[in-house]
Amino acid sequence: MASNAPRALLDTTLKCAGLADLVTVTLSADDVVCPKPAPDIYLAACRAIGQPPGSTGSDPGTLRQTKWNTGAYERDGCVPGEP
Repeated sequence: MASNAPRALLDTTLKCAGLADLVTVTLSADDVVCPKPAPDIYLAACRAIGQPPGSTGSDPGTLRQTKWNTGAYERDGCVPGEP
């Protein structure tokens, strides 16, 4: 799980929801230099589970984040903050 939440909030939320034992990899905004909307947390999560970025899924909530998650910004030469 990759979350833009601080580590303490992510861990507490997973524990309270009864999911802490089911999620083997967690990354928080505290674990990367550039948190969302930068792709760093997603790329770190992919490395942690040994999967290429294009083979994973996410629930980003925004078109810009979807583009980051799928690598579209890298392919299209876009940068955060630009349409």
